[in-house]
Amino acid sequence: MRLLIDIGNSRIKWALWDGSQLQDFIACDYRDQNDDACFDKLLYDGEIEAIHIASVAKGDVEQGLSRYLQDFYSCDVNFAHSQRKMLGLVNSYANPESLGVDRWLAMLAAYHYGQAAACVVDCGSAMTIDLVRADGQHQGGIIVPGLSMQLESMHHSLARVGKPCPVNNVIGWGRDTASAMMAGGMFSLVGGIEFAMEYAKRDLGGYPRLIMTGGDAPQINPHLSHAYEYHEHLVLEGLALVGKYDNREG
Repeated sequence: MRLLIDIGNSRIKWALWDGSQLQDFIACDYRDQNDDACFDKLLYDGEIEAIHIASVAKGDVEQGLSRYLQDFYSCDVNFAHSQRKMLGLVNSYANPESLGVDRWLAMLAAYHYGQAAACVVDCGSAMTIDLVRADGQHQGGIIVPGLSMQLESMHHSLARVGKPCPVNNVIGWGRDTASAMMAGGMFSLVGGIEFAMEYAKRDLGGYPRLIMTGGDAPQINPHLSHAYEYHEHLVLEGLALVGKYDNREG
């Protein structure tokens, strides 16, 4: 059994992988509790043969988690990195490792769902949109502030504006400041995805598959005009592919 961990900007998600499927998904927001309280949830009674981690967090979170896991498990802790090329997917960045590893892994998993052109959207703290051609070439990406980041930015930047909570997915004309801000955030994200799909159609000659993931995706998905596939654990699924690849290479 392998332990797969996805450390985002605010949440840690993990699962066990038995070589064929993921199981026992858990997540926590590490901003709301001390690291040890969150890390304690990563401790399993069963045997773990290897640990694979994808992280976009600050170095101190990575280092703390790595030490914590090595103190408990007697196995290797492997941090995934974006590559120039892996399993048919080709990175478009001149410096491949500068591409966020979460984006790389999400694209890797999405591409291996059918090896067809795909627009991969991860709706997290930031919303990322990446286009992959049918031949596996990454065309490039788009990064915009996610819903919470937009609302927090307006709250801190504008006088007399309260902090709305992104608790619903309603799009429409706001009749108070909080609902107007919420609507604005949702309009910008849905509109960004729709425009990206049109832009992709221009480049590819047809629409790619639209693959959605990330914590805010369930709020955004109902408003999309394009058919989409929702994969809640896309980054972890990409990490499982890397683990399988590394095991094969080893």
